[in-house]
Amino acid sequence: MYKLKTGTGLRKSMVIQNSSLSAQDLTTTQADLTGTEVAYTCETNASYIVYEITAQWNHLHTSTYDHIYFWVELWEKVGDTWSSMGAGYRWTEIFIYLKGQDVMHATFRLPSYTGERSYKLRVRAYSGRRPTFNEDEEGNTYDLIVKMYSVL
Repeated sequence: MYKLKTGTGLRKSMVIQNSSLSAQDLTTTQADLTGTEVAYTCETNASYIVYEITAQWNHLHTSTYDHIYFWVELWEKVGDTWSSMGAGYRWTEIFIYLKGQDVMHATFRLPSYTGERSYKLRVRAYSGRRPTFNEDEEGNTYDLIVKMYSVL
Protein backbone atom coordinates (compact mmCIF):
# COMPACT_ATOMS: atom_id res chain seq x y z
CA MET A 1 0.00 0.00 0.00
CA TYR A 2 1.27 3.42 -0.98
CA LYS A 3 0.51 5.98 1.75
CA LEU A 4 -0.10 9.70 1.74
CA LYS A 5 2.05 11.52 -0.74
CA THR A 6 2.15 15.27 -0.60
CA GLY A 7 3.26 17.63 -3.32
CA THR A 8 2.16 20.85 -4.88
CA GLY A 9 -1.62 20.68 -4.49
CA LEU A 10 -1.61 16.88 -4.53
CA ARG A 11 -2.29 14.44 -1.74
CA LYS A 12 -3.40 10.90 -2.30
CA SER A 13 -3.21 7.35 -1.03
CA MET A 14 -2.98 4.51 -3.48
CA VAL A 15 -3.67 0.80 -3.30
CA ILE A 16 -1.68 -1.23 -5.82
CA GLN A 17 -2.57 -4.87 -6.09
CA ASN A 18 -0.51 -7.29 -8.15
CA SER A 19 -1.77 -10.84 -7.71
CA SER A 20 -0.05 -14.07 -8.74
CA LEU A 21 -2.75 -15.78 -10.72
CA SER A 22 -3.23 -18.74 -12.98
CA ALA A 23 -5.06 -18.52 -16.30
CA GLN A 24 -8.81 -17.87 -16.04
CA ASP A 25 -11.07 -19.06 -18.87
CA LEU A 26 -14.23 -17.02 -19.30
CA THR A 27 -17.61 -18.72 -19.60
CA THR A 28 -21.02 -17.53 -20.74
CA THR A 29 -21.99 -17.19 -17.07
CA GLN A 30 -21.05 -13.96 -15.32
CA ALA A 31 -18.18 -14.47 -12.84
CA ASP A 32 -15.67 -12.46 -10.82
CA LEU A 33 -12.42 -11.66 -12.60
CA THR A 34 -10.07 -13.19 -10.04
CA GLY A 35 -7.68 -10.75 -8.37
CA THR A 36 -9.63 -7.57 -9.10
CA GLU A 37 -11.33 -7.05 -5.73
CA VAL A 38 -9.93 -4.04 -3.86
CA ALA A 39 -11.07 -2.43 -0.59
CA TYR A 40 -10.31 1.29 -0.53
CA THR A 41 -10.83 4.14 1.95
CA CYS A 42 -11.49 7.42 0.19
CA GLU A 43 -9.32 10.41 1.15
CA THR A 44 -11.08 13.25 2.95
CA ASN A 45 -12.03 16.01 0.47
CA ALA A 46 -11.30 13.83 -2.58
CA SER A 47 -12.79 15.14 -5.82
CA TYR A 48 -13.10 11.61 -7.20
CA ILE A 49 -11.65 8.10 -7.00
CA VAL A 50 -9.88 6.16 -9.77
CA TYR A 51 -9.97 2.37 -10.27
CA GLU A 52 -7.50 1.14 -12.92
CA ILE A 53 -6.80 -2.32 -14.27
CA THR A 54 -4.22 -3.72 -16.66
CA ALA A 55 -4.69 -7.35 -17.72
CA GLN A 56 -3.48 -9.79 -20.39
CA TRP A 57 -5.94 -11.96 -22.34
CA ASN A 58 -5.82 -14.21 -25.39
CA HIS A 59 -8.12 -16.09 -27.73
CA LEU A 60 -6.25 -18.98 -29.30
CA HIS A 61 -8.43 -21.98 -28.46
CA THR A 62 -9.27 -22.95 -32.03
CA SER A 63 -7.30 -23.56 -35.17
CA THR A 64 -9.64 -21.36 -37.23
CA TYR A 65 -10.03 -17.61 -37.16
CA ASP A 66 -13.23 -16.77 -35.36
CA HIS A 67 -14.86 -14.05 -33.31
CA ILE A 68 -15.07 -13.41 -29.60
CA TYR A 69 -17.31 -11.04 -27.73
CA PHE A 70 -17.06 -10.46 -23.99
CA TRP A 71 -17.81 -7.72 -21.51
CA VAL A 72 -16.27 -6.54 -18.27
CA GLU A 73 -18.25 -4.67 -15.59
CA LEU A 74 -17.34 -2.89 -12.34
CA TRP A 75 -19.22 -3.89 -9.17
CA GLU A 76 -19.29 -2.08 -5.81
CA LYS A 77 -19.77 -3.44 -2.31
CA VAL A 78 -21.39 -1.14 0.23
CA GLY A 79 -21.94 -2.84 3.57
CA ASP A 80 -22.51 -6.52 2.75
CA THR A 81 -24.15 -6.01 -0.63
CA TRP A 82 -22.47 -6.27 -4.06
CA SER A 83 -24.18 -4.43 -6.92
CA SER A 84 -23.42 -3.48 -10.50
CA MET A 85 -22.23 0.09 -11.07
CA GLY A 86 -24.34 0.14 -14.26
CA ALA A 87 -23.84 0.80 -17.96
CA GLY A 88 -21.36 3.64 -17.46
CA TYR A 89 -18.94 1.24 -15.77
CA ARG A 90 -18.67 -1.57 -18.32
CA TRP A 91 -17.03 -2.16 -21.66
CA THR A 92 -17.03 -4.76 -24.40
CA GLU A 93 -14.15 -6.37 -26.28
CA ILE A 94 -14.90 -7.71 -29.76
CA PHE A 95 -12.52 -9.60 -32.08
CA ILE A 96 -14.05 -10.63 -35.41
CA TYR A 97 -12.38 -13.34 -37.51
CA LEU A 98 -9.15 -13.01 -35.62
CA LYS A 99 -6.98 -15.06 -33.35
CA GLY A 100 -4.94 -13.04 -30.96
CA GLN A 101 -4.20 -11.50 -27.65
CA ASP A 102 -4.29 -8.10 -26.03
CA VAL A 103 -3.27 -6.21 -22.94
CA MET A 104 -6.33 -4.28 -21.87
CA HIS A 105 -6.15 -1.19 -19.73
CA ALA A 106 -9.24 0.47 -18.29
CA THR A 107 -9.70 3.43 -15.96
CA PHE A 108 -12.92 4.12 -14.09
CA ARG A 109 -13.63 7.49 -12.49
CA LEU A 110 -15.82 7.01 -9.40
CA PRO A 111 -17.56 9.60 -7.23
CA SER A 112 -15.94 10.25 -3.84
CA TYR A 113 -17.48 8.68 -0.75
CA THR A 114 -17.00 8.40 3.01
CA GLY A 115 -15.33 5.40 4.62
CA GLU A 116 -14.25 2.16 2.96
CA ARG A 117 -15.82 0.43 -0.04
CA SER A 118 -14.81 -2.54 -2.13
CA TYR A 119 -14.80 -2.86 -5.91
CA LYS A 120 -14.26 -5.76 -8.30
CA LEU A 121 -14.70 -6.66 -11.95
CA ARG A 122 -17.09 -9.30 -13.25
CA VAL A 123 -16.76 -10.81 -16.73
CA ARG A 124 -18.84 -12.82 -19.19
CA ALA A 125 -18.29 -14.22 -22.68
CA TYR A 126 -21.17 -14.08 -25.16
CA SER A 127 -20.35 -17.13 -27.26
CA GLY A 128 -18.70 -20.51 -27.27
CA ARG A 129 -15.42 -18.86 -28.31
CA ARG A 130 -14.14 -17.60 -24.99
CA PRO A 131 -10.94 -15.76 -24.08
CA THR A 132 -8.49 -16.67 -21.35
CA PHE A 133 -7.25 -14.00 -18.94
CA ASN A 134 -3.76 -13.80 -17.38
CA GLU A 135 -2.11 -15.80 -20.16
CA ASP A 136 -0.50 -14.98 -23.52
CA GLU A 137 -0.52 -16.96 -26.77
CA GLU A 138 2.50 -19.03 -25.69
CA GLY A 139 1.04 -20.04 -22.32
CA ASN A 140 3.06 -17.57 -20.24
CA THR A 141 1.16 -16.36 -17.19
CA TYR A 142 0.87 -12.62 -16.52
CA ASP A 143 -0.41 -11.04 -13.34
CA LEU A 144 -3.07 -8.40 -13.63
CA ILE A 145 -2.48 -5.06 -11.93
CA VAL A 146 -5.21 -3.12 -10.12
CA LYS A 147 -4.78 0.42 -8.74
CA MET A 148 -7.15 2.61 -6.72
CA TYR A 149 -6.46 6.16 -5.64
CA SER A 150 -8.07 9.44 -4.62
CA VAL A 151 -7.67 12.64 -6.61
CA LEU A 152 -8.05 15.87 -4.65
